[in-house]
Amino acid sequence: MTTTRPGRRKASEQAAPPGVTLTVTQAARACRVNPTAIQRWIDAGIFPNATRGDEGTGWTVPVADLEAAGLRPRLHLYKRVAAIRILFGAVFAVDAFLKWRPGFASSFLGQVTAAAQGQPAWLLPWFHFWAHLIALAPIPFAYLSAILESLIALALLLGLARQVTYFAAAAYAFFLWAIPEGFGGPYKGGATDIGTGIIYVILFLALYQLDTLADESPWSLDPAIERRFPRWRALSEPSLRVKGGGTGTGTPR
Repeated sequence: MTTTRPGRRKASEQAAPPGVTLTVTQAARACRVNPTAIQRWIDAGIFPNATRGDEGTGWTVPVADLEAAGLRPRLHLYKRVAAIRILFGAVFAVDAFLKWRPGFASSFLGQVTAAAQGQPAWLLPWFHFWAHLIALAPIPFAYLSAILESLIALALLLGLARQVTYFAAAAYAFFLWAIPEGFGGPYKGGATDIGTGIIYVILFLALYQLDTLADESPWSLDPAIERRFPRWRALSEPSLRVKGGGTGTGTPR
C-alpha cells in the first residue's frame, strides 16, 4: 500500500482516509476481481485519480476511486465488524440463557441488596431505592432482565436495529454495573477490579464506533428491511457514520 496526495473530490474525502492507494494486485485482491480487470478499468479512465509510478513502474489506485466506481475494497473489514457484533450476541445469548434459570430469579433481590453492603453513605440512598422498588415484585424484575438480555442477544446476532441496539445494550450494561454490581465496589483494600458491567458499556460503544466506519453491514437483517422501509435506517444505521463514495454494487458504473 502506498500514499499519494489527497484528491479534490468530496467523494474521495469521505470514502477512505486521504491518500490511501492500492497497487493493481492489491486492488484486485480487495475487490475480488482479476488484476487484468483493474488494469482494463484504469485504461478506460474509470479511476480518474489512478497514477503511475516514476520510471514507468506499476499503477496505484485510490481506495476512494474504487468505491466511487461501485467496487467494495473494504468488504473484508465490514465483515470483521459484523463478526465482532455476532460474537457479542453469542456471549449475551449465553448470559440470557443463564438468567432464565429459576435460581437467578430467586436470588435477584439478594444480589441487589448485597450490592449496598460496604458502600459509602452517600451512595446508600441509590441502592436502597432500587432494593425497595425491586422488593415489590422481585420475580417479574428478574425475568424482565432475562427478556432484555434475550432481545439484545437476538438483535446482535441478526444485526437488527443496530444503532438502537448498541446504545440500549450499553445503557442496560451500565444499570447492571450500577445496581447489582454496586458500581464494581465497594472500593476498599483488596479490591481487584471495577466490575464487568462498565467494560461491556465501553465495548458496546466501541462496537458502535466501528460500525460508523463501515459503509455496509454484512450478515445483518437491517439492509433488507431498509430496502422495504427506508425510514428503518434511523434505527439501524449509525448516525455518525463516515459515508463512502460507492454503492457497493461490485462492478464499476
